[in-house]
Order: sequence, then C-alpha cells, then structure tokens
Amino acid sequence: MSNIALETRTTRIWLDADGILRIVAKPVSSQNVSDAEENLDAIDLIRQGRKLPALIDLRQAISTEHQGRRLYFQKKVGESVSAAALIVKSPISRVIGGLFLGLNKPPFPVRLFESEEKTLKFLKGFLVDETES
Repeated sequence: MSNIALETRTTRIWLDADGILRIVAKPVSSQNVSDAEENLDAIDLIRQGRKLPALIDLRQAISTEHQGRRLYFQKKVGESVSAAALIVKSPISRVIGGLFLGLNKPPFPVRLFESEEKTLKFLKGFLVDETES
C-alpha cells in the first residue's frame, strides 16, 4: 500500500489505509485544464498501476472549468478509477452534479453524496483484491 500523499494547487491526494484514493478539493477560485492534468498525474503516481475507488470531497471546491470537468471523466481515467463517490455540500449541488453526470457518462460508476459515511460504504464494494489479479 502506498503511503504517498501529494498536494497540487487545487487538491490534496492520498491513499488511505482501506485502499481508497482520497481527493480533497482546496477552496481555490477555479480549476482549469492544467489543474486537472496535474491532479490526474498525481493520482497516477499514488495509485502505482492499481485501479482504485476514489472518494472525491468537493465541499470546498469553488468551480471547475468545463474542459477540466470533461477531462476527469474521459476513458483514460476509467483505467485508474474503479468507481468514484463525490461528496458535495448541498442537495442543490447533488442535482447539478447529477445533471452533469447524466450528460457526460463517465466510464466508471459515480454517485453523489452529502456525507462521508455513505460514500465509504459505496466505495468498499469496488475495492479490488490484489491477490486475485
């Protein structure tokens, strides 16, 4: 298990003891395509070739430019992430996020939550036992 933690301009990223990739957005003005690329590179370093479920805490995020959002849901990311649980700050954020996900069809299961407890329960179903590979 990797104990690497990385910090980019817009996020903090690490692998927790349960094997879940943690991505926490910082309260910066806006994420752009360069930020998304930097975050995806950090994820690749941490995952070390494994496909992992990701808990993405967006409660402090301000905004992400359209092209940056699209980059996060491209097919290549599906090779890194087995599932994603996005924590948002309000029911309105869930509705907006649900509309975006409906239009962009990510290549892995994604659900929106308002609490961490339910996210972890969802993500644990996507942990891959490395002894089975």
